[in-house]
Amino acid sequence: MNPSIFIEGIQTISMYAAELIGLIGVVIMCYGTLRGFVAYIRSIKSTGKTITKVRVDIAQQLSLGFEFLVGKDIIETIIRPSLDQLLILAFIVLIRTMIAYILSWEMKEAIKQIEHEVNLHVGAKKQEEKAEST
Repeated sequence: MNPSIFIEGIQTISMYAAELIGLIGVVIMCYGTLRGFVAYIRSIKSTGKTITKVRVDIAQQLSLGFEFLVGKDIIETIIRPSLDQLLILAFIVLIRTMIAYILSWEMKEAIKQIEHEVNLHVGAKKQEEKAEST
């Protein structure tokens, strides 16, 4: 068996795998955004889900999608290593890492806000029960 044919076969499979991984990332991001939009519309109609929870859900989906896209870029760079590809990969990973960090920070802040809202709700309910018992 000719080694160059074997290497070309692995490169071809890897390219298809990279494209599939990239597609999965995009699908996750689109699905999460669409699901978030539907949840937002429902929250307007007072289903109990706050906009903060919707934001957290969307951020989680976007972050996961970004991880898949970074994986795609890494595979493509391994297949076609060149200085240009490495620089492009470094730039893309840097940007996506910054976006993921910002999303993570926003999620933490939103979760804190949700916990605060829940604590306020529980405290108000306890005071209401206390007032009813007296």
